[in-house]
Amino acid sequence: MKNQDSNIEFAADLGQAQVRLSPELVRIAQKRACGVHMLRDEVARLMVESLILEMDPELEVLMDESASMSQSDNLAAALGVSDIVINGHRLDVRALAEDGTVSINRALIGSQYLSLGTLVVSLASLSEGKVVAFLGAGLWMKAEETEKARPNQAEARLHLPVDCRSDFDFAATLRNFLAKPVVKLPSTSRLQDVKGDVDLLLNNPEKLISARRKQIFSYLCSNWNEDTLSLVESIKLAHSLSSLDMMLRDAARWNNIVEKLTDKLAVQFDKVSRAEIRKQVLACGEAYGAQFRSPAFSKMLLTNLVAGQAAGKKSKLFAALVEKIMAGAGSLEAVRELVLNKTAVELAHQIKCERNLKKFSGFVAVSAEEIGMAFQKLALQPAYATHSSGDSGVESINEALTLLEIGEMAEALASIDMVSLG
Repeated sequence: MKNQDSNIEFAADLGQAQVRLSPELVRIAQKRACGVHMLRDEVARLMVESLILEMDPELEVLMDESASMSQSDNLAAALGVSDIVINGHRLDVRALAEDGTVSINRALIGSQYLSLGTLVVSLASLSEGKVVAFLGAGLWMKAEETEKARPNQAEARLHLPVDCRSDFDFAATLRNFLAKPVVKLPSTSRLQDVKGDVDLLLNNPEKLISARRKQIFSYLCSNWNEDTLSLVESIKLAHSLSSLDMMLRDAARWNNIVEKLTDKLAVQFDKVSRAEIRKQVLACGEAYGAQFRSPAFSKMLLTNLVAGQAAGKKSKLFAALVEKIMAGAGSLEAVRELVLNKTAVELAHQIKCERNLKKFSGFVAVSAEEIGMAFQKLALQPAYATHSSGDSGVESINEALTLLEIGEMAEALASIDMVSLG
């Protein structure tokens, strides 16, 4: 079941929902992320937020974005903060790694930030995932105590294996949290130089012992408000991206998208050289500002590639056909709506199916033999005078066949998972 205005595709119920983010939300996460960890955790957090927003308003499950520490770009980039606040309860959210673990910066452990624990999201892709586990704060503290006994444990992040459950009920887990009173840990002593200490935590954590890092972060948790957020965001990160760095990063991402999209299109448009396909993708990027998920981008790209693939055999109904397919219609359905001669469409479809079975494609005029075979397959009476040179029957079949070929290409382009490209 799917709500039309929703970013969520439901499984059996909301408790075990499979979340599917819109491309726009994924793009927002990509713009914000400074690395793989941050991107995956940001996507996971957006998925949990989407689940909560879909809950029945009568349950009075309220999300307070202003109270979330993840609204701080600096804390997210430097410490990997990724939290949501629901009815005063703060929950950490992490994406499950490929090795079956989740990881967190050690400075967060033992603080008010992690007083409850971590919701774990398994990502099938950057756009799709499911909440599969919850790790209590005690598990993190126990794991850290265990590692303290080991020598040379200098890594900033602590990794914890996760026992995932396919039947994990997110809604039930959330209801359990909301039934408990909000736990407030004791406030830490005030820092004498708040901005200086936070600067050290964000930019030079290696100069601080573990206990000091925890003290500074715990202070931020205990005093988190708009003023604290402004103070944290006023600090310039030493490793933050300059405008040139951001431009180079975006350029590298776009080049990667161009290459991936070119590879996918080269399979379908085999009459067009890879160099020409890449040129057309770049041209569309210049025209639409690299908004490769937009319908206008797809329409322009398809128009140009079909012109090369069809060697000039483009139907007058081409634009209308593309519009319908980009709107979600199937190629046969769209052609049936556009072509007045319905018999010609059915014959063309039968011929197209036979050609597909023989691995034969392309804008090739229909032969008398193919028409005869189609008649036999469809058991049509020969009243449809396709063999008459004075009739437009053959032309109608060729018109429908050309549209079906174009439609198949349009479907292939529309079916490309643009989110997976980057």
